[in-house]
Amino acid sequence: MSIDDIRDVDFWFDPSCPWTWITSRWLVSVAQCRSLSITWHPYSLLFANEGADISQEYRDHLAHGSVWSRLCAGVYEQYPDLLGQCYTRIGQMIHGSEQPAQVAQVVAAIAEVTGDAQVGQRALDGGYDEVLRQQTQVGRALVGTDVGVPIIGFGDRGIFGPVLSPAPTGQQALRLWDAVVNATMIDGFYELKRTRTVPPIFAVPEGQSLQS
Repeated sequence: MSIDDIRDVDFWFDPSCPWTWITSRWLVSVAQCRSLSITWHPYSLLFANEGADISQEYRDHLAHGSVWSRLCAGVYEQYPDLLGQCYTRIGQMIHGSEQPAQVAQVVAAIAEVTGDAQVGQRALDGGYDEVLRQQTQVGRALVGTDVGVPIIGFGDRGIFGPVLSPAPTGQQALRLWDAVVNATMIDGFYELKRTRTVPPIFAVPEGQSLQS
Protein backbone atom coordinates (compact mmCIF):
# COMPACT_ATOMS: atom_id res chain seq x y z
CA MET A 1 0.00 0.00 0.00
CA SER A 2 1.22 3.49 -0.87
CA ILE A 3 -0.03 6.95 0.07
CA ASP A 4 -1.85 7.19 -3.25
CA ASP A 5 -3.77 3.98 -2.42
CA ILE A 6 -5.21 5.39 0.82
CA ARG A 7 -8.74 6.65 0.49
CA ASP A 8 -10.34 5.39 3.71
CA VAL A 9 -9.08 6.47 7.12
CA ASP A 10 -10.28 5.49 10.61
CA PHE A 11 -9.98 7.88 13.54
CA TRP A 12 -10.54 7.03 17.22
CA PHE A 13 -11.23 9.93 19.55
CA ASP A 14 -12.22 10.73 23.09
CA PRO A 15 -14.07 14.08 22.79
CA SER A 16 -12.72 15.25 26.16
CA CYS A 17 -9.09 15.17 24.94
CA PRO A 18 -7.92 18.57 23.64
CA TRP A 19 -4.89 17.07 21.86
CA THR A 20 -7.13 14.65 19.98
CA TRP A 21 -9.38 17.53 18.95
CA ILE A 22 -6.43 19.39 17.43
CA THR A 23 -5.28 16.29 15.53
CA SER A 24 -8.80 15.68 14.26
CA ARG A 25 -9.00 19.17 12.77
CA TRP A 26 -5.66 18.60 11.02
CA LEU A 27 -6.94 15.29 9.64
CA VAL A 28 -10.15 16.91 8.40
CA SER A 29 -8.13 19.52 6.51
CA VAL A 30 -5.92 16.81 4.99
CA ALA A 31 -8.98 14.77 4.02
CA GLN A 32 -10.41 17.74 2.15
CA CYS A 33 -7.23 18.11 0.11
CA ARG A 34 -6.56 14.42 -0.48
CA SER A 35 -10.17 13.26 -0.97
CA LEU A 36 -10.02 10.95 2.05
CA SER A 37 -13.08 9.42 3.68
CA ILE A 38 -12.88 9.41 7.49
CA THR A 39 -14.72 6.84 9.60
CA TRP A 40 -15.03 8.17 13.13
CA HIS A 41 -14.85 5.86 16.15
CA PRO A 42 -15.63 6.76 19.78
CA TYR A 43 -13.00 5.92 22.38
CA SER A 44 -13.09 6.09 26.17
CA LEU A 45 -9.96 7.05 28.06
CA LEU A 46 -11.85 6.05 31.20
CA PHE A 47 -12.45 2.51 29.94
CA ALA A 48 -8.91 2.28 28.55
CA ASN A 49 -7.48 3.08 31.99
CA GLU A 50 -9.56 0.60 33.97
CA GLY A 51 -7.14 -1.18 36.26
CA ALA A 52 -4.29 1.14 35.32
CA ASP A 53 -1.99 2.65 37.94
CA ILE A 54 -3.12 6.26 37.68
CA SER A 55 -3.90 8.88 40.30
CA GLN A 56 -7.41 9.19 41.66
CA GLU A 57 -7.40 12.80 40.52
CA TYR A 58 -6.78 11.72 36.92
CA ARG A 59 -9.34 8.93 37.17
CA ASP A 60 -11.93 11.43 38.42
CA HIS A 61 -11.01 13.72 35.52
CA LEU A 62 -11.59 10.90 33.04
CA ALA A 63 -14.88 9.99 34.67
CA HIS A 64 -16.06 13.59 34.43
CA GLY A 65 -15.25 13.70 30.71
CA SER A 66 -16.66 10.26 29.91
CA VAL A 67 -20.12 11.71 29.30
CA TRP A 68 -18.94 13.06 25.95
CA SER A 69 -17.64 9.64 24.85
CA ARG A 70 -20.92 8.04 25.85
CA LEU A 71 -22.85 10.51 23.75
CA CYS A 72 -20.62 9.88 20.75
CA ALA A 73 -21.02 6.12 21.21
CA GLY A 74 -24.78 6.56 20.87
CA VAL A 75 -24.37 8.45 17.62
CA TYR A 76 -21.88 5.86 16.35
CA GLU A 77 -24.32 3.03 17.02
CA GLN A 78 -27.41 4.70 15.62
CA TYR A 79 -26.10 7.24 13.07
CA PRO A 80 -22.46 6.40 12.20
CA ASP A 81 -22.43 8.63 9.12
CA LEU A 82 -23.26 11.62 11.32
CA LEU A 83 -20.63 11.02 14.01
CA GLY A 84 -18.02 13.25 12.38
CA GLN A 85 -20.49 16.11 12.20
CA CYS A 86 -21.54 15.55 15.80
CA TYR A 87 -17.91 15.44 16.94
CA THR A 88 -17.29 18.75 15.21
CA ARG A 89 -20.22 20.30 17.08
CA ILE A 90 -19.25 18.72 20.40
CA GLY A 91 -15.58 19.61 20.03
CA GLN A 92 -16.40 23.22 19.26
CA MET A 93 -18.54 23.38 22.38
CA ILE A 94 -15.95 21.71 24.61
CA HIS A 95 -12.70 23.14 23.23
CA GLY A 96 -13.73 26.12 21.14
CA SER A 97 -15.73 28.02 23.72
CA GLU A 98 -14.67 30.06 26.72
CA GLN A 99 -17.69 28.73 28.62
CA PRO A 100 -17.73 25.13 29.88
CA ALA A 101 -19.94 22.90 27.76
CA GLN A 102 -23.22 21.92 29.36
CA VAL A 103 -24.55 18.39 28.94
CA ALA A 104 -28.02 19.61 28.01
CA GLN A 105 -26.60 21.83 25.27
CA VAL A 106 -24.56 18.98 23.80
CA VAL A 107 -27.53 16.61 23.91
CA ALA A 108 -29.59 19.25 22.11
CA ALA A 109 -26.87 19.65 19.46
CA ILE A 110 -26.83 15.89 18.86
CA ALA A 111 -30.61 15.86 18.55
CA GLU A 112 -30.38 18.68 16.00
CA VAL A 113 -27.79 16.86 13.87
CA THR A 114 -29.39 13.40 14.05
CA GLY A 115 -33.05 14.38 14.25
CA ASP A 116 -33.33 11.99 17.21
CA ALA A 117 -34.20 13.48 20.59
CA GLN A 118 -33.80 10.14 22.40
CA VAL A 119 -30.32 8.93 21.45
CA GLY A 120 -28.58 11.39 23.76
CA GLN A 121 -30.57 10.44 26.83
CA ARG A 122 -30.11 6.74 26.19
CA ALA A 123 -26.36 7.34 25.92
CA LEU A 124 -26.33 9.24 29.21
CA ASP A 125 -28.09 6.28 30.83
CA GLY A 126 -25.27 3.96 29.72
CA GLY A 127 -27.25 2.37 26.90
CA TYR A 128 -24.25 2.38 24.55
CA ASP A 129 -21.45 1.62 27.01
CA GLU A 130 -20.79 -1.79 25.48
CA VAL A 131 -20.46 -0.18 22.06
CA LEU A 132 -18.02 2.34 23.51
CA ARG A 133 -16.04 -0.37 25.28
CA GLN A 134 -15.86 -2.45 22.11
CA GLN A 135 -14.67 0.46 19.97
CA THR A 136 -12.05 1.34 22.56
CA GLN A 137 -10.77 -2.23 22.40
CA VAL A 138 -10.66 -2.16 18.59
CA GLY A 139 -8.56 1.01 18.64
CA ARG A 140 -6.21 -0.41 21.26
CA ALA A 141 -5.83 -3.64 19.30
CA LEU A 142 -4.60 -1.63 16.32
CA VAL A 143 -1.84 0.28 18.13
CA GLY A 144 -1.28 -1.38 21.51
CA THR A 145 -2.38 -0.77 25.06
CA ASP A 146 0.33 1.67 26.19
CA VAL A 147 -1.05 4.67 24.28
CA GLY A 148 -4.31 6.61 24.21
CA VAL A 149 -5.83 8.80 21.53
CA PRO A 150 -5.70 10.09 18.87
CA ILE A 151 -5.44 6.87 16.85
CA ILE A 152 -5.34 6.92 13.06
CA GLY A 153 -5.83 3.74 11.05
CA PHE A 154 -5.66 2.85 7.37
CA GLY A 155 -6.17 -0.77 6.38
CA ASP A 156 -4.40 -3.00 8.89
CA ARG A 157 -2.01 -0.21 9.92
CA GLY A 158 -2.50 2.23 12.74
CA ILE A 159 -0.61 4.74 14.83
CA PHE A 160 -1.07 6.87 17.92
CA GLY A 161 -0.80 10.57 17.15
CA PRO A 162 0.41 12.86 15.84
CA VAL A 163 0.17 15.17 18.85
CA LEU A 164 0.08 18.76 17.64
CA SER A 165 -0.20 22.29 18.99
CA PRO A 166 -1.19 24.10 16.93
CA ALA A 167 -2.13 21.97 13.94
CA PRO A 168 -0.12 22.72 10.80
CA THR A 169 -1.98 24.01 7.77
CA GLY A 170 -1.56 24.12 4.02
CA GLN A 171 1.45 22.30 2.59
CA GLN A 172 2.85 21.67 6.07
CA ALA A 173 -0.28 19.72 6.95
CA LEU A 174 0.07 17.58 3.83
CA ARG A 175 3.77 16.98 4.38
CA LEU A 176 3.03 15.80 7.92
CA TRP A 177 0.35 13.43 6.61
CA ASP A 178 2.80 11.94 4.11
CA ALA A 179 5.41 11.54 6.85
CA VAL A 180 2.97 9.84 9.22
CA VAL A 181 1.74 7.41 6.57
CA ASN A 182 5.24 6.59 5.33
CA ALA A 183 6.50 5.97 8.87
CA THR A 184 3.53 3.77 9.71
CA MET A 185 4.21 1.63 6.63
CA ILE A 186 7.61 0.60 8.04
CA ASP A 187 7.15 -2.59 10.05
CA GLY A 188 9.90 -1.79 12.52
CA PHE A 189 8.85 1.81 13.21
CA TYR A 190 7.31 2.42 16.63
CA GLU A 191 7.92 5.81 18.15
CA LEU A 192 9.07 9.40 17.74
CA LYS A 193 8.57 11.85 20.57
CA ARG A 194 9.69 15.11 22.12
CA THR A 195 8.48 16.92 25.23
CA ARG A 196 5.50 19.21 24.75
CA THR A 197 6.39 22.80 25.59
CA VAL A 198 3.07 24.51 24.83
CA PRO A 199 -0.53 23.89 25.88
CA PRO A 200 -3.23 22.90 23.37
CA ILE A 201 -3.61 25.73 20.85
CA PHE A 202 -6.94 25.66 19.04
CA ALA A 203 -6.43 28.67 16.78
CA VAL A 204 -7.59 28.13 13.19
CA PRO A 205 -6.23 30.38 10.41
CA GLU A 206 -8.85 32.50 8.68
CA GLY A 207 -10.39 30.80 5.68
CA GLN A 208 -9.55 27.24 6.70
CA SER A 209 -12.58 24.94 6.65
CA LEU A 210 -12.66 22.45 9.50
CA GLN A 211 -16.03 20.86 8.93
CA SER A 212 -16.00 17.06 9.01
